[in-house]
Amino acid sequence: GLGDVYKRQVLAYARLLDGDDQQLWKLAEDVYATFLAHARTTDEFELVPSACSRLGWVRRRLGRLADATAAYELAIDAAASIGDAYNALVARVGAAAVVRLRGDLPAAEALLDVIIDDARAMSNQHPSYFEPLARGLHERAYVAYEREQFECALTHLHEAMRAYTDDRQRDNALHDLAQVLVDLGHRDAGRDALLVLRAAGSSPTQRWSATVNLIEMAATDGEERLFERFAREMAAVKVLPPFIAARYYLQVGDGYRRFGRGAEARNALARAIHIAEQHRFNHILIMAEQLSAAPVLPTRDARHLTQPPTSAVARVANF
Repeated sequence: GLGDVYKRQVLAYARLLDGDDQQLWKLAEDVYATFLAHARTTDEFELVPSACSRLGWVRRRLGRLADATAAYELAIDAAASIGDAYNALVARVGAAAVVRLRGDLPAAEALLDVIIDDARAMSNQHPSYFEPLARGLHERAYVAYEREQFECALTHLHEAMRAYTDDRQRDNALHDLAQVLVDLGHRDAGRDALLVLRAAGSSPTQRWSATVNLIEMAATDGEERLFERFAREMAAVKVLPPFIAARYYLQVGDGYRRFGRGAEARNALARAIHIAEQHRFNHILIMAEQLSAAPVLPTRDARHLTQPPTSAVARVANF
């Protein structure tokens, strides 16, 4: 065996590595794989389902979906063999997420509906099962969102937020909820959610992400002073994670373009392109290149009209 304290430290180290940075995901994958290759004792075997699920998560982030599925299947089998229903549910949610990422939304939906029912039944007996229930609901919201069933996505996200026991996950759900509200035209409610996250998000990454979204909203709404304020706040951060930095320069570049500030727009978009090329953020690269070719606007955009709330929105608008 690896020695009890040592192997728990190894897994804790891997958890730190699988945060927000692509370079560290590769390292996290190696740490989990090394642990799994050497797990021998009963104690170590108890940690295998969770380590396999984390390995699946990291591989998903690295875009290696077949390898992620293999890790989740190992997690499900290992959990079944030791009667670990909690980690079996977590791994099933991960496996369903891969099905969604492959684009088979009906299959993902069917899997998640069964997982959510199972997790609900367990959470009635054990409060600890609220966490896999929340993850299932959150993932189910993504499926609804991708099928453009926004009201349905909103309802699942709201329930996920209430079920999460982990602050960081709850904040992720609030961030997604804000996005859906904005997409539904409830910009004020969405902005309120983002302002809450900017002030009180449980990690710097979440606070920065919320601020970048607020920059985007201020630009589209023609609020130049607000745009400037949020942009300055982000410019003051010494080191941003690459993905957030790329999104920041993209949104700031678009904002300058909308406010008719051509030179500043070109500079910001050039930085977005540079970071996106370096880290292979293809989606951001395409958007930044398109915006670089787009005309600088002489005047402000018309403001977005806000929609009257529907019942689903009214339920969640107070978070």
